[in-house]
Amino acid sequence: MTSLHSALLLSFLERYTTTVIYAISNVVLSRLLTPHETGLFTVGFALTVMIGTFRDFGVATYVIQEPDLTDQKWRSALGVSAITSGSVFVAVIVASIVAGRAYHDPDVTRVMLISGLTLLLIPFNALVLTWLRREMRYGALYKLSLAGALTQTMITVILAWAGHGAMSMAWGSVANSFIILLGSIRLRPRQFGYRPSLQVWRPIAGLGVYSTIGNLCDTITPNGADLFIGRFAGLAALGQFSKGASLVVFVNQGMTSAILPVILSLFAQKRRAGEPLDAALPRALCLLTGLTWPAFAGLSVVTGPAIRLLFGPQWSPAIAPASIVVFAAMITSMTAVHAVVYQATGAMRMRMIVQLAVTPAQLLILFAAAHGTLVQAALGTIVSAVVEYLPSQIMVNRICATSTKAVLA
Repeated sequence: MTSLHSALLLSFLERYTTTVIYAISNVVLSRLLTPHETGLFTVGFALTVMIGTFRDFGVATYVIQEPDLTDQKWRSALGVSAITSGSVFVAVIVASIVAGRAYHDPDVTRVMLISGLTLLLIPFNALVLTWLRREMRYGALYKLSLAGALTQTMITVILAWAGHGAMSMAWGSVANSFIILLGSIRLRPRQFGYRPSLQVWRPIAGLGVYSTIGNLCDTITPNGADLFIGRFAGLAALGQFSKGASLVVFVNQGMTSAILPVILSLFAQKRRAGEPLDAALPRALCLLTGLTWPAFAGLSVVTGPAIRLLFGPQWSPAIAPASIVVFAAMITSMTAVHAVVYQATGAMRMRMIVQLAVTPAQLLILFAAAHGTLVQAALGTIVSAVVEYLPSQIMVNRICATSTKAVLA
């Protein structure tokens, strides 16, 4: 229990510190970048993230839930990650050309090409970060996140001040990955080798198919909303929408994202030890909603003054949609716990089934909502969140052998 409390404390410290850093960066950038430049980066980065979903291919899930992680299995995970990351980088290059033509702006291509460079650094980074979470070494994770956030903020602000527009944020993300790479080399587990192998690729690939499809569905929905708005309402409108949503993201990162890694580590440990999860799931949901829902509700009340104070009056159109998106975040915070359960228990096939069932309906809702006002687009995110949550909760109840009554309580 002491270990759990320490992990929670360090995880919260990591998220709150990085959230404050990124919040300061966002405030500064809101006065250096226009809504069009913000929307431009949002489109390019969203496309890169969607394609980059294929990079993991179940490696993180395999490492964190594998009961007996040997040198051979570790090097096989590194080999699979290296192959998928290289392939996805090539895909990003091709997609960037298509995206530039679709949005009639060559800068979309440039943002994707720069952001895609992070894929070349990720194989080693992701493996070490996953291992640190497996071992619940949140102190080391805190140091890495802090160093990456400070570097990203510094590079982004300097380049934006110099007039590099949307490219400043793209290069900032690359700088973040590079700093984390340096830290990962220092913190790597010494008992494992680092010569890539494919000797144990089959179990990883077995998880990879289910994990990748589920991750893709998870990524398509929020990024799809951005792409639809950017395509039908324009990049400037998308800039307003994403700026308002960024306020919600800050609260989400400071709370939800701090709790979930610890829940993942705890669930994975229980699963490896053969302990039941029937009581753990309701308690995790209770902890999460007890902390996040009051924060989200409070944010919905002060959205207007917060946006005007932090970002300036030029971002006033972002107020109305942001005050609605916050309620979608309340729902998706619970669904995020489901993703943790799937990953910790290795039940990626069940997750894939749910995601394949709900994602088409979500995209249809977001597509239709993007043709209206920004307020209608925001309302679409709430409907989309509900459509995903209900069937996912039913599936997770089955995995954890718990009841809807216990969850509601």
